[in-house]
Amino acid sequence: MRQCKSCNTLFDNGVRFCERCGSDFPYDPKITPYSEGKIAITLIILIAIALIAFNKYVSMPITNQECSRTNYLRVQKLIDESRNRVMRVQDHGYIPISGGTIIMSERYAMDKINLPPCFEPIRQDMIEYYLLMHGITQMSAYGGQAYTLSLLEKAVAAQNRVDQKFEEINQCLPNCPLPSSDDFQTKH
Repeated sequence: MRQCKSCNTLFDNGVRFCERCGSDFPYDPKITPYSEGKIAITLIILIAIALIAFNKYVSMPITNQECSRTNYLRVQKLIDESRNRVMRVQDHGYIPISGGTIIMSERYAMDKINLPPCFEPIRQDMIEYYLLMHGITQMSAYGGQAYTLSLLEKAVAAQNRVDQKFEEINQCLPNCPLPSSDDFQTKH
């Protein structure tokens, strides 16, 4: 900020003369030649580029079998996007008949995703969630909303288990124990 010596008004650094009294500001090379507005816009652009690059990096497919922080973020993003697509089916004022197909395509995509071994229990709970949501969608599409409460409670419980397992993995990264085959059953 610059302060006019004659009228004591503060101005931006980019201003060359006082807008109130008209006196010129002397050029001082120690004062930045850029205004605060230009600096703020530059910082916002740099932060936006960093966020876009980070999100692009997190969106990359999982290529290794490590239980790392990067894979944790990638799996978490995959699960969140999948949950949003499933919930968009349920958000309509009516349930489309094609809603079950959308949910089952999410289930088959979850089967095919290459996940590190420490995320296998999450995969199984998500598959259970998809199957329950498919049942809810099919019943709701044909007017059976009153009969879906028990399935909805089970779907919420499956989602709570997923969130709990994410917390457990977050606490033990990067040295998470591998789940044994007795810890989960495949539900294909």
